[in-house]
Amino acid sequence: INIIYYAEIKIIEAISLPKRIAILSLIAVIPWIILFSVKSEAIHVYFFDVGQGDAAMVTTPGNIQILIDIGPPSGDVIAQIASVMPRFDKHIEAIFISHAQIDHGGALSQLLKHYSIGKLYLNDTSFLEKQDIVSTLPEVNAAYQGNRFNIDSYVDLDILWPQEEIDHEFLDPNYRSQIIQVTIGKECILFMGDAEVGSDALVDYVIDWPQCSILKSPHHGSKNAVTREFIEAVRPAFAVISVGKNSFGHPSEEQIELFKSHSVEVLRTDEVGTIHFSISGGVVSLVE
Repeated sequence: INIIYYAEIKIIEAISLPKRIAILSLIAVIPWIILFSVKSEAIHVYFFDVGQGDAAMVTTPGNIQILIDIGPPSGDVIAQIASVMPRFDKHIEAIFISHAQIDHGGALSQLLKHYSIGKLYLNDTSFLEKQDIVSTLPEVNAAYQGNRFNIDSYVDLDILWPQEEIDHEFLDPNYRSQIIQVTIGKECILFMGDAEVGSDALVDYVIDWPQCSILKSPHHGSKNAVTREFIEAVRPAFAVISVGKNSFGHPSEEQIELFKSHSVEVLRTDEVGTIHFSISGGVVSLVE
């Protein structure tokens, strides 16, 4: 082995300096090429710590990224996205902004400066006009109850709310939130936006709640976020509360106790920072 190694060194030394540098650079890069070529079968879900707001990303083994809300301008979501996306990837396939409020979609203009966007799903386009970014936007679409999006062979995304035929002018913007079910094999994640369940706005409309291991708690864990009946229907193992410093009393201690009384593990972005789940082979894992 030593003789062969010595011979290889002599061969490299015999090559001109520029070519020698190129060869050594290639040798150094090969392990990284192999690393990125090995495709993981896991789907990764990130709930970013953006302060008082919501921002989450789903990434698939096919290197597709879907954002569900993007947080406020002060949430520094760009740096957090960059920390989990490959450095060479500057394209996000789709963004769903649950509803037209700054703490869910206020970082859009910042995002457009750093990433190209395939499609944007937002039901109230007046929100975009207020940000004065209409001319730089990708294709904008609405998303209503019954719409299904096949992200790739791994992930499906279903819109459970709102209903298109409802007159939205008579609903609080929070209750116009897109409620999104992301299904990965037999597992799913339920994104509630700010649509509280413990209030008349949604009680009046029957939604067939899915059983999902991960629940993104409605409205930053507000006092009317969920009910006992809702938790028993969804049966989450984890409740993610995306929250920061605020004057609204979020999250409600009563809500936290309600989750705990049903053996639901509560995870708060203001306490643990960005929350990362990995889903593979029907197993949901919290990545520490």
